[in-house]
Amino acid sequence: MMVASINNKTKEIRIASIYRDTLLEQMDGTYNKANSAYFADGPKGAINMLNKNLDLDIEDYVTVDFKAMADVIDLIGGIKIKLTDAEANMLNEYLWERLLELSGKKAKEISGGGVHKLDGSQAVTYARLRKLEGGDYKRTERQRTVIKAIFAKATKMDIGYD
Repeated sequence: MMVASINNKTKEIRIASIYRDTLLEQMDGTYNKANSAYFADGPKGAINMLNKNLDLDIEDYVTVDFKAMADVIDLIGGIKIKLTDAEANMLNEYLWERLLELSGKKAKEISGGGVHKLDGSQAVTYARLRKLEGGDYKRTERQRTVIKAIFAKATKMDIGYD
């Protein structure tokens, strides 16, 4: 889960990740992992749980699955991401597994570390990488990096119709 704050005057976007294993009070008064609120009561349950525990007043939200995220990234022509060698290697290792989840998507392996233009399948796989140095902290950082890259590219695009 991520909480985004958008300053309409400065156009600054701040994103904070809520680790899925964070123990928080659920709406029924019990304590459980943060992601259990979404599992039990959908997005509204998760929003209510976040508002209750973090003293927030979230009113608007977006919920996106990984296929939709891959589709968006493909629609905007991919995103540029700087990868470490370890990230590139693990991305290649898990890319085909993600392709099965995102049926119908094609992707190619990454040659190694450096800045790469990632397609939707590659970017979603990158955002979901685990078991690398930095654990869940780095994984959520990768997720925020992908979201920021999508916003940065989309806000510079001409979305007018011919």
